[in-house]
Amino acid sequence: MKKKLFSGVLALALMLSLLTGMAMPASAEVGTAILSVANIQAGTGDTVVVNVSLNTQGTKVKGIQFQIKHDKNVLTLTKIEETSLISGSISPVTDVSKGRFIFGDTRSKAYNGVIAQYTYKVSAGAAIGKSSLEVVKDDKIVGTSLEELGFCVYDVDDNSLTTTASNGSVTVIAAPTQIAVTPATLSLKAGQKSNLTVAFTPSTVPNQTVSWKTSNAQVATVNAAGQVTAVKNGTATLTATSLIGKKTATCKVTVSMASSYVTMRMNKTKAVLNGKQVNIDDTFTQTYPFTVSGRTMLPIRFVATKMGGSTKYISDNDPITITYGNYQLVLKIGSKTMTKYDYSVNPNGVKTNVTLDVAATKRSGRVYIPLRAVGEELGFHVHYDNTGKYIIVSNPKMSSAVINARIAEAKKYF
Repeated sequence: MKKKLFSGVLALALMLSLLTGMAMPASAEVGTAILSVANIQAGTGDTVVVNVSLNTQGTKVKGIQFQIKHDKNVLTLTKIEETSLISGSISPVTDVSKGRFIFGDTRSKAYNGVIAQYTYKVSAGAAIGKSSLEVVKDDKIVGTSLEELGFCVYDVDDNSLTTTASNGSVTVIAAPTQIAVTPATLSLKAGQKSNLTVAFTPSTVPNQTVSWKTSNAQVATVNAAGQVTAVKNGTATLTATSLIGKKTATCKVTVSMASSYVTMRMNKTKAVLNGKQVNIDDTFTQTYPFTVSGRTMLPIRFVATKMGGSTKYISDNDPITITYGNYQLVLKIGSKTMTKYDYSVNPNGVKTNVTLDVAATKRSGRVYIPLRAVGEELGFHVHYDNTGKYIIVSNPKMSSAVINARIAEAKKYF
């Protein structure tokens, strides 16, 4: 059946023709449009979204209509939506009761992609097997009004394109009765990775695909394959959800900061980082610990970043932000007042003001803050060796024997 839409604004004509049952005059067919309905799997009781794709093979079109039939004993169509590919100044006309989608817009364009999504609810009593999603053809509809047409596509001159349709399906398969994540609990150091596995019951379930999500991406992330990456200290719950049956299982991840230490010495530009000698600063070579008013000052950028934290410093007039684990410090050069945010309990941070013994200062291009602030406020463990003037910053806390070993190690270098 060949047709031509009457002239005028197509979108308005489409809507009016639904009301009037106006007959469509015939015209020559130009080009070809291909409609494809996806094939998916689902379990009984599942809600599924089926993509409907259109390819006009380069031909610009401004009118689209199709109807998809389904077995109402197996599926219930609950929603029809257009995608961003087709959305325009006029919304499509949809009829959930008939599975119909009609769209018209004076702004013509060529299409190649998903234009609509049909949402179905699978019956709880549906039998295992394939249920067809059939694109209705013109010759299966009695009558010639637009309301009674099947799959039609019109170009900018209201000529109809030759149409080809590929039917889809929802195949109902056995769903799991439950799933389990192994391990159910996991402890990692920041930066470490680990893999989670999912077991299905029964194990013979044909589709064992799961999706993953994390309750706190700032603590731990998980990718589609179930690989966990620990980000910073805290806890997060990772949830696996089966594609079929929507069963869930979880893994609780506890992340602690990676073990690390740095050993420095008063007025020395070298340091020992996790057993390796390094320069405290390759750019500003005169960066080293020193004293002000009897207080030891440490180069905070070096200490924070080498221990796994971060700093943000733009200019002398801007605040300095130091972040390590669940703690964040905000201060300004020349000020003895520092603001601390503790995120260990409250995700919004518990704010407290801290008074420093000595104001933060800038020397030889680098910012220094007093030793006490580094240790007590950032959560580091700091040991000061009064004899050799060695400073050890570590996490976790070191025993006396380990501290002595670190000092002996440092003596080999400076």
